[in-house]
Amino acid sequence: MKLARTLSPRRLRLTTAQWRQDLGHLFKDASQSGPPVRIVNTPTPPPQRGLRLVVDSVREETSEARTIFLRSADPSRPLPQAEAGQFLTFELPIGGERLRRSYSLSTGPLDDGPRAITVKRVAGGRASTWLTTALAVGDVLEAIGPASGRFIYRPTPDDRRERTLVLIGAGSGITPLMAIARTALVAEPQTRVALLYGNRGVDDVIFRAALDALGAAYASRLRVCHVLERGAAAAGAVKGKLTAGVIAQQLPELLASFGDDARGRLKDVDAFYVCGPPAVMDNARGALLVAGVAKPRIHEERFQSLPPARESTEPATVLMRRGAVETPVVLSPGETLLEVAWRAGVPVGSSCTMGGCGACKVRVLEGELAMPDASCLTPAELEAGYALACIARCAGPATVEVPE
Repeated sequence: MKLARTLSPRRLRLTTAQWRQDLGHLFKDASQSGPPVRIVNTPTPPPQRGLRLVVDSVREETSEARTIFLRSADPSRPLPQAEAGQFLTFELPIGGERLRRSYSLSTGPLDDGPRAITVKRVAGGRASTWLTTALAVGDVLEAIGPASGRFIYRPTPDDRRERTLVLIGAGSGITPLMAIARTALVAEPQTRVALLYGNRGVDDVIFRAALDALGAAYASRLRVCHVLERGAAAAGAVKGKLTAGVIAQQLPELLASFGDDARGRLKDVDAFYVCGPPAVMDNARGALLVAGVAKPRIHEERFQSLPPARESTEPATVLMRRGAVETPVVLSPGETLLEVAWRAGVPVGSSCTMGGCGACKVRVLEGELAMPDASCLTPAELEAGYALACIARCAGPATVEVPE
């Protein structure tokens, strides 16, 4: 039966001994049971600067990806609590420079042990190559975070609430999705999670053993469909890429496997979390919108470098207005508004400095700024003139409002 083949990738499974060993720090023994976990949502604290994190251990996930477990280098200053889906921004000392890069946490707020990030090596990527080949246990990293962003899953305090979540990811896009899946399954006993996960081949599946462990522990509430470009038949997976057509075909089947109640319909899914390369993100959004999914239910985290902005070749004066104080700054080509604001002493919030979290959001009142697409700004915010100071560049004279 095709449905069983696509929804139960048994040939991806490892032995019980293998997956228990491989899980290591990342998860508690998923077979343990206990009373429902009650969650009380509190406001997300602001990102902390100057975090010093020691590499506690590393685990090789694939030939290109590794999970890095981190603990605070200062016992008197524990790592701040993070929500599922959040990330840390690191300042990495590579080649005599300090490169700033953001990586999602692959552990959730309910997981025991050290926090972890999972990094996949990118061809030509200086930071990802260093983290996956040169970084060693005992090394100390400097970080900022966790950043709030918009790609966050917060469990409901009512453990009787029945929700259906759909997660769509490719490659290292599984990183925040894993934290979200684990948190939802543990915190909400009635919630169901469906994951559609694309990779090149079975050896490229990050968290292969951990996903299998979750599937065994939450057999009635978790469905996983692997989509592989090669070796799909041998692995019991769907062959191909996460195109809009594949997503549109597989998601209804994935949801239908839960049963025939109303929660099996795409339009009734409570939330969609999508993370991966730009093409996968665009395919997923397109397929979901065509299926009638409301835009507010689609949450996105894009793993990509932002394209260069179309900026002016001449410097221009930008008036930065914060409350009753107005500060004129000269924004030159190649500079970001955040860099100039800091130099002028204008207090603009920040975290990732890469256009991913929204902490540096400002509003353009007059004129314009040149800015690449930023998925953390909603269409309504873009329409209202909001921009991200960390990636906004000169496009001519402008007046900008800075939140107090």
